[in-house]
Amino acid sequence: MKIHRTLSVSVASLAAFPCAAFPCAALPCGAFSCACALNDPARSQHSQLDPETLRLVRAAALAAGITGAILSAALVYRKCAKHTPLATEMRPFSGDSHFEYGLCEGLCHSWRITCWGCCCSPVLWSATASSPKSKLWGWDFWWMMGLMTTIFSLSFFLAQMPKWFGIWGANITISSLVAFHILLMVHHRQHLRRIFSMEHGTFRSVIQDLFTWVCCGVCATIQEALQVGYVADPVLNTPLQDDGTAPVPMHMLP
Repeated sequence: MKIHRTLSVSVASLAAFPCAAFPCAALPCGAFSCACALNDPARSQHSQLDPETLRLVRAAALAAGITGAILSAALVYRKCAKHTPLATEMRPFSGDSHFEYGLCEGLCHSWRITCWGCCCSPVLWSATASSPKSKLWGWDFWWMMGLMTTIFSLSFFLAQMPKWFGIWGANITISSLVAFHILLMVHHRQHLRRIFSMEHGTFRSVIQDLFTWVCCGVCATIQEALQVGYVADPVLNTPLQDDGTAPVPMHMLP
């Protein structure tokens, strides 16, 4: 019993020594934090952040992580060598009222586009919307990426901070961002329909595009990328030359 009591006193003395001998501010971050907390309960209580501040920090960290991941993927996409479709890979522009590729043809036709569509669809969509054949609003790739990154990061940030707007306010704000995102995707799809002389501006075509994006946005992104990258130019739709080259070889980025 005497030995046990002696050991307890020795351990307590060792724990108290760093706090008494050295101020915590002069020590490395985290050094002797347990000892300081044991010997100064008031300091331990004030050093902890309140739950709302912790939630804000976590939400900001999540939004920053999503932003960094999307922009890093965009940098990788820009640095990767782009595949210029061969004449045998291009489909002629038919002028029909539907897309030249089906929603599930990506894997069978281009594994690159399929991988980008499944792994990081905002990057592939930005490349498609800013490509020479689409050029939505005249924006370039990085402007499109900024728009997409803002939508995704802000949605995740607001989802972590419901107390800022209340439960109903947060739900309405996030729902508005989601609705804006879907309407933007439908607008671009209608834009492609107009460029390729497909049915556009009608109630049926808008409903089709809306349900396509709501049910499978990844498939829609891949289909649009194939339409832009693997369909012959809708303006210069001439037969292939004798040497087997396409009249206007287009690829995803300018």
